[in-house]
Amino acid sequence: MKTTTATVLALAALFAPSPVIGREALLDDDKSNGTRRLSKSPDYYKSIYYRCCNTDPVSGSKSKNNADWRITNIPDDLNIGANEVCKCPVRGSESKTWFGFGSETYYAKWQTSCEPMGSLYEKAEIGQ
Repeated sequence: MKTTTATVLALAALFAPSPVIGREALLDDDKSNGTRRLSKSPDYYKSIYYRCCNTDPVSGSKSKNNADWRITNIPDDLNIGANEVCKCPVRGSESKTWFGFGSETYYAKWQTSCEPMGSLYEKAEIGQ
């Protein structure tokens, strides 16, 4: 019985989803704190933010590839093409996450994430 329980717990820990976010020490101290982030760069999140975070789309459906999800004033240095759109398949979905479990729809989660101080807004370092 103890072996079965231990095996089940070990497998549960192995398959538990966890993000790889952290900091790593740098060998040379070229940054102010001597560490770097172990996640995607802010430019990656800026690209998503500017393609997907218009929280007040004018027309069209709430589906993937809707050009109205784009924010209009995209900085030129991000190299986001004029025809690049949001590719998230659930950006405007009214279904709930994790097979219906959870309290928010995908649409509500995106809206919250795109607002100032939201998670995507913070990861993209928009306000900095």
